[in-house]
Amino acid sequence: MNKKEAIMEVVKLLDNHCHGCENRYSRDLSYCWKKCEIGKRLNTLGGFLGGKVVGKQQKQRTPEQWDDICKITVKLKENGMTYIKIAKKFNVSVGHLRLQLKRRNKTK
Repeated sequence: MNKKEAIMEVVKLLDNHCHGCENRYSRDLSYCWKKCEIGKRLNTLGGFLGGKVVGKQQKQRTPEQWDDICKITVKLKENGMTYIKIAKKFNVSVGHLRLQLKRRNKTK
């Protein structure tokens, strides 16, 4: 499927289903992305067209997991690793990593 076909399918789905849907004006978009088959299809088409697929949220880390990450971070930092590389290792932003270190009084 190319982009033109995807756009045409999006327009067709919106015209045939979404304009008559009772949840159209609802502020709870999670219904569309998680429960409605048409909404799920629109979501995947949006991802195909370069947008972000909604509804795939990462699981939040627990405080215990952050404690472990911070302990490892301190050891890696002492060995000369930069915060940027450490953040990439744990798949977090540098700012959030430093915030978690600050909360646990692990910064120098």
